[in-house]
Amino acid sequence: MEIAEIKKRFRRVDLEKYPQLRSLTRDQIYDGKMGPGGLILASEMSSKVPFQKGMRVMDLGCGKGGTSIFLAQTYGVTVYAIDLWISANELFKNIQTANCENKILPFNLDTTKDLPFPDGYFDVIFCMDALHYFGANPGFLAQISKYLKQSGYLVVGNPCFDREFETAVPKVYEAFWADEFSKYHSPKWWETLVKESRIFSDVLVEEARDGVIMWEDALLHDIETNNTKGGRLEADADEIAFGHDNPQYPYLTHYILSCRKK
Repeated sequence: MEIAEIKKRFRRVDLEKYPQLRSLTRDQIYDGKMGPGGLILASEMSSKVPFQKGMRVMDLGCGKGGTSIFLAQTYGVTVYAIDLWISANELFKNIQTANCENKILPFNLDTTKDLPFPDGYFDVIFCMDALHYFGANPGFLAQISKYLKQSGYLVVGNPCFDREFETAVPKVYEAFWADEFSKYHSPKWWETLVKESRIFSDVLVEEARDGVIMWEDALLHDIETNNTKGGRLEADADEIAFGHDNPQYPYLTHYILSCRKK
């Protein structure tokens, strides 16, 4: 898909629906993003949790810390920002730039291993654009949930396909399949996994209200900021558009999962 066609066809997320973001520019919403949702997805996720000032929040797979900064500044919570691929030093620099060094603690940790926190330490585990990399592994939910207080919240936001593939993967998805798309699962798939763990109650998994448009909005921002994504921009546009032009196949969107520890 050519750039001119992307600009004509793709849509923007209406930020008026996200009051927590109204004071931010789109550059700020996507600053350091490591997934298509940016802080739009983070804002939608946070609406599922009754945050209170002083809560301890684990930001699991926090990337460059944008979600951690958003949570600390918006809700006055203390955030433990954890990522494997981003160093604690880089995280801390971003935290300092945001003047949040007294609200956010940076950690470079492997979330699939035991973490250096007491059982029942956190009020909330917040995980955006990361769970598909490790969350489907057997035993992961049991391992990570031990750090939650009783009745503590797990909230997840993730890119996904709206449903599982029942036929061969279309050619348009193949180039990105092995590294990324093969790890995506549908909202229903994640709902089944969480319910079958029997660890959580009040399990709600649903497609995000702007789950599709988040992909489009992020791609338009990439164009405006000359982020060619290593030459993948046009290919990404083809993937996003394909599912809507071909309803017999799954399409790219986002889901939000929220639940409480029993």
